Amino acid sequence: MSGKCTHIHPSGRPCKNWATRASDPPLCKQHGGRVLPHPRAEPCSETLPNGDRCKRWAVLGSDPPRCAAHAGLNKPLTGRDHPNWRHGLYAGKGKQHESLEALIDHLFQKHYQADAIFDLIVDPHDLLRLLAIHFKNSSIIGKLLRTQQQLDRQDDDLLSALGPALDLIEARLQSDK
Repeated sequence: MSGKCTHIHPSGRPCKNWATRASDPPLCKQHGGRVLPHPRAEPCSETLPNGDRCKRWAVLGSDPPRCAAHAGLNKPLTGRDHPNWRHGLYAGKGKQHESLEALIDHLFQKHYQADAIFDLIVDPHDLLRLLAIHFKNSSIIGKLLRTQQQLDRQDDDLLSALGPALDLIEARLQSDK
């Protein structure tokens, strides 16, 4: 049981700090009190970069005896070990589509399915949530359609620029003969 530190200052007044848990006699950290380790605990056997030994207590059962930092126990969990691995943001990357047109068709199908649900919803809060998703989906479809149009225009521009370039190369090849 911890209480107040029992150290008496040279002025005769007692220390007002709390004693560390399980220290005998009850002393605070300033006056030499320290938490006693587990009876089977060993000090960490790792050497620090400056050549000193690590002063922490080893994790029970570690061989060689090392503290949590040197045993590698405080590394962040990754991959399958992480609790959010299966349900994380990037866990299911979604359905892969062969082309931009296939993705747009898929989103249109989802859009029409949401249209069919509107008449079935009674709660206004649920209706607002569905409308928000519906409008977001509409925005995504619009952006994809604009991107598709730009790509089609670029393909047309590339083909129109490629024709004269091929004619020029053909003319030069014939002149070299």
